Amino acid sequence: MEVPSFLRPLPPGLNKSHPCFNACFPHPNLNGDAHALWWPTRSKEDPEIVLFFTPGNPGLIEFYLDFLSEVRARAESSTLAILAHAHLGHTPGLRFTPPVGTTTHFSLQVDSAVEALDAIHAEFPNAKVVSVSHSMGSWIAAEMLKQRPDGLDRLVMMTPTLHHILDTPNGRRLRWLFYSFPREVVSYLGALGALLPTALLRLLHPSWPAHQVSVLRRLVGSPRTILACLSTARGEMQLIREFPDALFAANRASIRLFFAVDDDWVPAATRGVILGRISWPRQNVHVVDMPHSWSIRHEDSAEAGEVVARWLDDL
Repeated sequence: MEVPSFLRPLPPGLNKSHPCFNACFPHPNLNGDAHALWWPTRSKEDPEIVLFFTPGNPGLIEFYLDFLSEVRARAESSTLAILAHAHLGHTPGLRFTPPVGTTTHFSLQVDSAVEALDAIHAEFPNAKVVSVSHSMGSWIAAEMLKQRPDGLDRLVMMTPTLHHILDTPNGRRLRWLFYSFPREVVSYLGALGALLPTALLRLLHPSWPAHQVSVLRRLVGSPRTILACLSTARGEMQLIREFPDALFAANRASIRLFFAVDDDWVPAATRGVILGRISWPRQNVHVVDMPHSWSIRHEDSAEAGEVVARWLDDL
């Protein structure tokens, strides 16, 4: 399997069998390594299109294996490659120490995504790069567009949190969790989470496939990872405020939006702001009846993958 020079093998014990190259992306300037998944082109040639995927929170990219595999299988282009890039600190077992003076984990995730985007362009200078993002990953994608206005040929935003996330139903319900003391307490509970049997997690999440339960199992058993996810969430609450309509209006021809009908992170009022402030072409917006975390169930991943593959084929 052809692997880009910016990826490195995972440490022993972390490498698992996946339908792609399971790796890490070193970020020495940010004191950490991000988990990465790489699907090469089917033609074994250099990619003409690189799909750069940015997850939501928690940023464990293994939650999206079914979705990304579906996109690759359904896309017509044989010269499509896919890079999924996790958030720093969100993968149990990978090193991450926030640099001194860091204000939020969220700003670090933006910096790491921009570094990964630059690496893609350096490795494949003739390829188009399409950002596909989920939830708060879409805010990161918007920041990438702001910092690298010529670096993205298209942006596909899946159930995107782009407007006053703290004022959504879930934001109001969970805001207590994002302050310093509750974050520390909940993260320490990860030591107890490590003792939870997998069978119990399956009982608590009966509709989840076994693969997704195993990803959750590793998350709830890692205090450091729980703390990193909650610290990133605190930054989201602080920074995701007013919808950047000027940025989106200037780039609306290259942006595709995927919404869930009933979504407590992107409620109807938020969706109304995003769709109401800009005159979007009808074919650029897709609204479906599935949850905000659509990547968990295989059926939802398949439907989402079909939509994204169709948008990629338009290129």
